Amino acid sequence: MLYDEIKQYYMPVKIMYEKALKHFNVDSLKNSICQNEKKLQDSEVWSNPELSSKLSQEIKEDKDNLEKISRWEGMVSDIETLFELYEETKDESTLNEVENSIK
Repeated sequence: MLYDEIKQYYMPVKIMYEKALKHFNVDSLKNSICQNEKKLQDSEVWSNPELSSKLSQEIKEDKDNLEKISRWEGMVSDIETLFELYEETKDESTLNEVENSIK
């Protein structure tokens, strides 16, 4: 793939990442996890299986979303670094790394 084609293929990936950041507020997710974990420390919560299950599920979902965002962030950062490196060096192997990263 040529540089321009790879860059064009990458842009939707970056846009999806940016939309995910807007949709999932990272600080809000972290705060929700912390609050729900504190609630689960209360023994009375465990006497209500429905509530404890609900809180546990919310924690899992929030942690999963944070993990997804973290992976996307790492991928976007790595690809942008490789693009910058390619633009400086014009080394085709760097361009191949970018192509493999976005497949």
